[in-house]
Amino acid sequence: MARLFKKSRLDAYRCWVPIFRTQNAVEAHLVRGLLEGEGISCWVRSKGIALLPLTVNGLGEVVVCVDAADQEAGQRILDDVRGAPPHP
Repeated sequence: MARLFKKSRLDAYRCWVPIFRTQNAVEAHLVRGLLEGEGISCWVRSKGIALLPLTVNGLGEVVVCVDAADQEAGQRILDDVRGAPPHP
């Protein structure tokens, strides 16, 4: 089961699920912009260490999270952009 994240105290009622993972913060923010442009609320979470801006073995992993209710729609958007076959 996917890990669930909460964005803030104001959004505590929402379940946030990871939809996209990368080692590149710029790529994550591009995906965020794409999803928000389609009306899907999302946010970017970084596991980076502030003192060491490295991307080694997941230390610098950047995750784009969406509301669980939007997960399927968000995945379809990402699949369309990548040209991947749709999920069953």
